[in-house]
Amino acid sequence: MTVSRAMFDALEGFDERFVLPGGGLANLDFYKRACEAPGAQLVTLLGEGTFHQFHGGAATNARPEVHPGERFRQEYEQLRGRPYAKPTVRPIYLGSLPRQALPFLRLSAERA
Repeated sequence: MTVSRAMFDALEGFDERFVLPGGGLANLDFYKRACEAPGAQLVTLLGEGTFHQFHGGAATNARPEVHPGERFRQEYEQLRGRPYAKPTVRPIYLGSLPRQALPFLRLSAERA
């Protein structure tokens, strides 16, 4: 995600009240606020992606019976006063998808 410094400041940056391991839904909270900000335009670069993990995989590596998803949702609702809902904005798509990415795209679409 790329936002200008002015936009970052207008959004008041990341909400440091998210304190659960891995930041809980802090990233999704910032993403949603940025996507829904007046004048913002979501642009998705097809065929590009990143993955980073500095928190030991708080959710990614959790066994299903101890997955923190429900705690993440509860923390979000406590901080925002409503359940998390993904942004409703439609992106502009740029670029193309390499053939090798199609199985991953299908998996993502099936899980959406």
